[in-house]
Amino acid sequence: MGEKNPILYPFSPSLVPPPADWPANCHMTGFWHWDRMTWKPSADLRAFVEDGSPPVVFTMGSLWPLHRRYGVLRMAWEAVRKAGRRMIFVGSTHGEELPPDVFHVDEVDHRWLFPRASCVIHHAGIGTVSQALRAGIPQMSVPALVDQPYFAQRLTELGVAPSPVPLAGLSASKFAASIDECFDNPELARRAVQVARGVSGEPGVVQAAEVLETWAGADCNG
Repeated sequence: MGEKNPILYPFSPSLVPPPADWPANCHMTGFWHWDRMTWKPSADLRAFVEDGSPPVVFTMGSLWPLHRRYGVLRMAWEAVRKAGRRMIFVGSTHGEELPPDVFHVDEVDHRWLFPRASCVIHHAGIGTVSQALRAGIPQMSVPALVDQPYFAQRLTELGVAPSPVPLAGLSASKFAASIDECFDNPELARRAVQVARGVSGEPGVVQAAEVLETWAGADCNG
C-alpha cells in the first residue's frame, strides 16, 4: 500500500478528535451516511410512533446474534416500562415471543426513526452511533467487542450517554439505572442536540470522495 496512499476514517472529529501527530495522508472525513430517499415507514410503525410520547428504540445491530438475546431484550423492556416509556425493538426475534406492548420491526431507516425517539439503546457500533448522534438524542450503550467499548466510552466522554453498560456482567439493575439517567439527566439531552448540529453539517462521503479523487489525480499525473 505504501505511505502515500490516503487512509480514510469514516467518523466525525466531534466523536474522535484527530491526533495532532497524524501524517498528512490520514483523513477523518465525518460519518458516511446512506440516506434511503425512497424508504417509507409502515402505517403501523408510523401510528405507534405518533400515538403517544416519543418511544425508546432498542437495537443491537450485528451484536444481537451473540448470546442471552431474549434475556437482554427482557431487561431492556422492564427498564423502559419502569421508566414509564414505550419501546420499539429493531431486529429479528428468531421466533421468540416479545414482551407485551413492544413494537417490533425487522429493520428500519434510522434517519427516520431516531429523531422521533426519546432515547436509543444500542451496542455502540459505529453506524448506529453515527445516526443517533445525527438525531440529537441521548444514547445508552451496551458494548461487547471489537471497537464497541471504545466508541461507547467516547459517547460518555462526549456527554451524550451515561457510562457504558457492557454486555458482560449486564444485569437488570444496571440496565434500569442507565435508562433512568438518560431521562433524569437533562444535560445529556442538551449536549446531544449541541453535538447533532456539528455532526449533521459534515459531508463525510463528499469529503472522502474528494480525498480519493485528489490522490488519484496526483498519481495519474506522475
